Amino acid sequence: MAFSLSQATGKSYPLPWAPQIRRKYRSVLISRIGALLVRWVAVIGVFTWFCAAWVLALLPSWIMETVPTAGWALLLFIAVALFLLRISGDSVKTPLIRTLGYGRAGINTVSGRHSKPSESLAHLTSAIACGGASLGIVLGTAVAFVQAAISSGLVYESSLLMPFCAGLAGLVGLLASAAVRTTKKTIAGWRDEMKQEQIASDVLAHGKHVVGKVTKVKFAKSWLDQQPIFNLCVEYEAADETRTIKFHYVDYPKWAPVIGNEFEIWFDPDQPDDPRYILLERKIVGQTFASEIEYLRRPAAGGDGPALGPAEPEWAQPENHNRTTTTVKLAFQLFFAILFATGSAAAIIAWIMVFGASPWWMLPCLLILTAAFSLNVICGVSLLKRSQWLIRTTWAVDTVGWIAYTFMFPTITGVAIKTVTLLWDTTSSLPVEQVVVLVFTGFVTVVGGIASVISSTTFHEIIARVFTAGTVPPAEEVHEALRSSDPGALETLEKRYNYIAGALHTRC
Repeated sequence: MAFSLSQATGKSYPLPWAPQIRRKYRSVLISRIGALLVRWVAVIGVFTWFCAAWVLALLPSWIMETVPTAGWALLLFIAVALFLLRISGDSVKTPLIRTLGYGRAGINTVSGRHSKPSESLAHLTSAIACGGASLGIVLGTAVAFVQAAISSGLVYESSLLMPFCAGLAGLVGLLASAAVRTTKKTIAGWRDEMKQEQIASDVLAHGKHVVGKVTKVKFAKSWLDQQPIFNLCVEYEAADETRTIKFHYVDYPKWAPVIGNEFEIWFDPDQPDDPRYILLERKIVGQTFASEIEYLRRPAAGGDGPALGPAEPEWAQPENHNRTTTTVKLAFQLFFAILFATGSAAAIIAWIMVFGASPWWMLPCLLILTAAFSLNVICGVSLLKRSQWLIRTTWAVDTVGWIAYTFMFPTITGVAIKTVTLLWDTTSSLPVEQVVVLVFTGFVTVVGGIASVISSTTFHEIIARVFTAGTVPPAEEVHEALRSSDPGALETLEKRYNYIAGALHTRC
């Protein structure tokens, strides 16, 4: 991807990717927005339903008696859940940045600075949070009142009912108002970004193309997403004069720029000074790079902090292409995926036989977990057969893992509620079959959910890179193709080396 000069100056840093990769991240962005919105609706909806059900006396007797004395625990749990939900907004930021091809530098941490979205789209996660929370409150309250109407009629005599409803109405109003404001800002920002994309397409298609040379390189002594930041000066010929442009550039130490390196430059002759109409793309193949790069690696934090920063991405490290070791890892993954898929299916049958469909959300959650574990099995078999489609749909594997992890929580909550309810209502020990089903379901849910997300987000990406590769091409060719504005660059790698490069390579 050729980045505009406006995306590489001021507080902006270019993080360019090929058109196919940006399209992939755009589809990922849409799915992540939907998933995050559902997460906010579900979590806030459950909390609201619980509070409304307590006010309407719909909960089991042991909960009704416990809440007044242990309300602090509920508030603490809600605070932790809200914090985790807010942190989960980061799942949207990464695909957003890689969709646009540039970002800003976040706060400095022990592992360096991490990129964050452009200022025009900084309100996206806030819009999702406010919209999802307001919708969750409405749905959670509605479900509780419908249950009350069906079971015993509305409890109007409750002294807490009117203040509770008034408080919820005010909260929904505030959240909805904030959602509208932030959504408007986000839509306006997205339109600006799409306008810049259109400008870039027009300049690439009809603008003047020249080759510029780096005349000055300065290491900024800072790192963005593990990569050193450089301040570059590039000279090029335009309108019979030599022009000089200054901008930020981010790359791994292995490909650190030096004086004399070349940049492809496109510009609009009618607007040669407008940074939005000046596009740059670095040449990698055939170039020379800095010989001493150790000082460019992010320093180790020491103690329990991160180790020395990488000199190159993981996919460029030869030791990560050992197919024998990868086969063994995949065999283990496939074995456990089959084990958990079978176990969760058995848990469904056992739960129905012993407890029926109570609580009501258990069976749907167990069915979703079983489907997620089964999809992990399908992915494992596809990798063993070297199905090259997997590297192009690798984010689907990632999504499967997070779905399993997400539905692990309501499932284990159902197990816990069923256990406490049974113990509360009986004066003797539980029957053996009930204990076995509770323990077995809880074990499969927790261990399977955690294993699924770890497998899909760490091991699978390494395995897919190795198993879908034919001959490993020179790292410079892959690196240039991954960042090229030419859609045919990645296709050339596949034809020449039977090597599939794509969005998976951007994750490390």
